[in-house]
Amino acid sequence: MATTPGGTVQKDALVPTAAGPVLLQPNFEDLLGYAAAAIAILSGPDLRCTYVNEMAVRVTGRTSADQLLGHTFREGLPELEGTGVFEILDEVARSRQPFRGREVKVPLLQFESGVLTDRYLDLVCQPMAGAHGELQGIFIHAVDLTDRVLSRRALEASQERLRLAHEAAQIGTWEWDGDANTRALSAELHEIFGTDPSEVQSAIEEVWASRVHPADKSHVYEVMSEAMQSGLMEVEYRYLHPERGERVLYSKGRRVGNGTQLTGVVLDITDQKNAEKLAAEHRERFEFAAGAGDIGYWFCDLPFDKLVWDERVKEHFWLQPDADVDITLFYRCIHPDDRELTRRAIEESIANHTNYDVEYRTVSLEGKQKWIRATGRTAYDESGKPIRFDGVTQDVTALKQTREALIRSEKLALVGRLATAISHEINNPLEAVINLLYLISQSSTEEMVRGFSESAQQELARVSHIVTHTLRFNRQPHGAEREKVSNLLDSSAAIYTPRMKSLGVQIIRDYRDSEAVRCYGSEIRQVFANMIGNSFDALKPGGRLLLRTRDRVNPRTGEQGVLVSIADSGSGMDGATKRRLFEPFFTTKGEKGTGLGLWVSREILKKHHATLRVRSRQTAGKSGTAFSVWLPAGSELGEGE
Repeated sequence: MATTPGGTVQKDALVPTAAGPVLLQPNFEDLLGYAAAAIAILSGPDLRCTYVNEMAVRVTGRTSADQLLGHTFREGLPELEGTGVFEILDEVARSRQPFRGREVKVPLLQFESGVLTDRYLDLVCQPMAGAHGELQGIFIHAVDLTDRVLSRRALEASQERLRLAHEAAQIGTWEWDGDANTRALSAELHEIFGTDPSEVQSAIEEVWASRVHPADKSHVYEVMSEAMQSGLMEVEYRYLHPERGERVLYSKGRRVGNGTQLTGVVLDITDQKNAEKLAAEHRERFEFAAGAGDIGYWFCDLPFDKLVWDERVKEHFWLQPDADVDITLFYRCIHPDDRELTRRAIEESIANHTNYDVEYRTVSLEGKQKWIRATGRTAYDESGKPIRFDGVTQDVTALKQTREALIRSEKLALVGRLATAISHEINNPLEAVINLLYLISQSSTEEMVRGFSESAQQELARVSHIVTHTLRFNRQPHGAEREKVSNLLDSSAAIYTPRMKSLGVQIIRDYRDSEAVRCYGSEIRQVFANMIGNSFDALKPGGRLLLRTRDRVNPRTGEQGVLVSIADSGSGMDGATKRRLFEPFFTTKGEKGTGLGLWVSREILKKHHATLRVRSRQTAGKSGTAFSVWLPAGSELGEGE
């Protein structure tokens, strides 16, 4: 046994010679021990390891030479099973031909860590033959290139990722040596320029120069000239690509070291420029539309702290453009009667993930008022937590005034139509009273006088009934009051009752409401009168009109209220008519209608926080239309709404 200078234990190794096997000389063993390569000798017919140097122990991941010496390769390195290494040794032993492999990948178990690690080796397996050609052993020489291979592959991967990034981002690279006047362009840059990399440099430069936009050419050359002095270059210019048309290129570079060589990149920023231009155009259009519609926009992070308003929103709230706004100032600028309604609308929108849509009045320090409509919505994070509340405001004062004028106009028109009907209804009983009084004056018996007198009283009671309901219809209290919906519905129907009876129309009253709702009675009568009037116009002699009320809880909010149904067996509506039913000035009655009745009705119901549904069909024998109105029992209505 002998020990190498590196501390590797070895058995006496025999090297075949022409005169027979002799022992290795100590100086040769020293050389093998100091070698920068892993060296092993396999001897005998079963190729057992008789020598390994210290490098071989380290490369194979063993902790001592004893784990290899005296063992076959399969015994000492069992993790190589299935990797092809054993087959290489078998082939060398069989053919007596050496094996040389470059960067052979070999998985080796590192005993200290217990991890199987890939090593890359330049591997030589040299057969050792005896005097008569018999196999004496195999000399193995392996240079560990693992660090070099991994570094090279990491660099190659990094370069490939950089190439892909450049290609995806349309980035090309260049190098420019000012002294040598040479330029090197990457393949990506040739693609951006549309130039042929096989051409000589002068031809490429000539093509490039001819495609720079004429208006930008002098500026580009000026920047390039200054770059040689300053060591920095940055320029944006237009370039006429032969296939892609006009492009916008951005080039930036800097000096490398202390020489005259500059290196840099070129980016095709056409898409970015187009996007910026499009965004600017959209913003310009938005600003124009916002200005024309008197619309302002606001943003707020939650919970409410500082509010971000543009100048138009501040104008809506009678504030200066430089005013700092918080939630306290927001509510202070709103009319006292509208604050609670607004607060509740914000809270419900955030809590229920619904759009925010409310109208309120803002008040200046001098007491001036504006009607503002605010719409917005809440943004939530992934967990559903509200994080932002954004929206727009619009000054709807003029629109509000126009809408109220239309409502008053429609009310006057409705009153006019009712007055015509009422005059007809009153005229008939008055003529009867006059005739009865004449008969009384001509009567001769007390019994006949009594009968004529009772008939006259009934006719006058009929007149009184019509006049009373007409007065109620037009009565407008100062504020909202508690009203029973069935009474309002019956008052509205009373005007049409005599005419319906004369046509043989059956009126079915089914009132079962006990809740009194807070509302403006005259306005709700106007709504009901419009719907009943539409039903009357659609009914034929002998038709039916259903008037029904029920106490009903709103299934979405759980709020108490009353559901009103006004259904007729009339001609019904087609889909096109139903879709336009609530458009202002849309009418199917020709000159007899204004087209404002149902539009006004919807505005009134919206003010009362009521809901409205319409169903209609034109099926033969089953035609008709049904209006359903749900009125909340406790709506908070401000004065003057």
